[in-house]
Amino acid sequence: MKISKSQVRKAGDIYRNYRIDNSITKEEYAKALEIITIFRSQHQTALDTILQTIDNSLKKLKIDNAIVAHRLKRSISIEKKLKRFPKMSLDRMQDIAGCRIIVKNYKDLRKLQKEFRDKFTLRHNYIKHPKDDGYRSIHYTTKIDGYFVEIQIRTQIQHAWATALEIVDIFEKKSLKTKEDIEDSTSKLWMEFFRVCSTIFQQYEFKDNLDYNELKKLFYYYNRLKIEKKFSAYKELPPLKNKTLSKKDGYYLVLIDLFNREAKYFSFEKNSFKEAIDNYQALEELYSTNPDIVVSLVAVEDLNNIKLAYPNFFADSQKFLELLKILEHIYKIEKESRGIVAIAVDFALNLIKKS
Repeated sequence: MKISKSQVRKAGDIYRNYRIDNSITKEEYAKALEIITIFRSQHQTALDTILQTIDNSLKKLKIDNAIVAHRLKRSISIEKKLKRFPKMSLDRMQDIAGCRIIVKNYKDLRKLQKEFRDKFTLRHNYIKHPKDDGYRSIHYTTKIDGYFVEIQIRTQIQHAWATALEIVDIFEKKSLKTKEDIEDSTSKLWMEFFRVCSTIFQQYEFKDNLDYNELKKLFYYYNRLKIEKKFSAYKELPPLKNKTLSKKDGYYLVLIDLFNREAKYFSFEKNSFKEAIDNYQALEELYSTNPDIVVSLVAVEDLNNIKLAYPNFFADSQKFLELLKILEHIYKIEKESRGIVAIAVDFALNLIKKS
C-alpha cells in the first residue's frame, strides 16, 4: 500500500488527538493506525542498510563485544511523543527506526564517534552536554530513501544508568525520562539521585578524582530512597531460554507482563518481517489500554542480547547495582580516611594549644 506524506501527517494528528477529541470516529482511528503501522514498517529497509554500515564499522575498528540492537518504535511510544510535541508531524519523526550500539568503554565510543562523523548527522552529544537529569549518550540520525533512522551510541556504564531510570519509571509509575508530572517530592528525589549518580558514574568511567561532596549526596539519596531494597523488589523476570533462530538474523516479538512477572516471545525469520509486523500490531491493539503489558519487536542475534540491549524491559539492574556497590566501598574508605585526618588535626591543634 502506497501512502503519501499528507496521509501520514493526517494519521499522526488523528492518533495524537483520538483520546481527547470526541469528533474522531473509531473508523478514522482504525484507518490512521493502519497507515501508521505501514509507515513504520516501511522504515525497515533503511534500518537494514544502516545496520550493515554499523557492522562494517565495528569490524574495521576491531571493536569486539559491542551490542547492537534495533527496533521499530512502539505505537504507544509514537503516541506519547506526538502528544509531548504537539507541533511535530509524524512524517518528520526521526526515531521511528532506531538502533543502539553499546560499547565496553569510552575508548571504543570515541573510535565510533570519529568513524560516524562523516557518515551520519550528529543530533545531540549528551556526553559532552548531558541532559538535566544526567542522561548521557550520543545521538545521530540519517535519512535513506526518505526514511529517518536514529543511531545511539553509549558505554556500558551509561547504559546501566539509563536502564535504571527506565526501570524506576516502569515500576514506580513515574515519568522521569520524559519529565512529565514530576513535581511531587518523591519524583524530585529520584531526579536528584539520578543526576548525581550520572556525575559520579562519569567521573568513575573517566578515572577522574571522585567529588567527595557529590559522593556524599549520592549515598544520602541512595539510603533515603532505599535503592538497594527497591531494585531488589523489581525482581528480574524469569530467565528466558537462549533459543536462537535457525538463521542468525531475525526478529523477536517480546511480550512482558509486569504485573504477573512473566515474559513470552515469538520468533520470526528475517524473511517473515510482514508476519512479525502483523502480529506486533495485533498485540499492541490488544493490550493498548493495559500499562502492565509491554510489547516490543526487536531484532538481535538471540534472547541474551535482547536482555543486554533492553534490560529495562526485564528489570535487570545488576550492572547498575554493581557500580553503586563499588562506589559505596570507595565512599566508605574516603569517609574513614577523612575522619582519621580530622582526628589527627584535632590532636595536633590540642598539642599546639598545650605548648
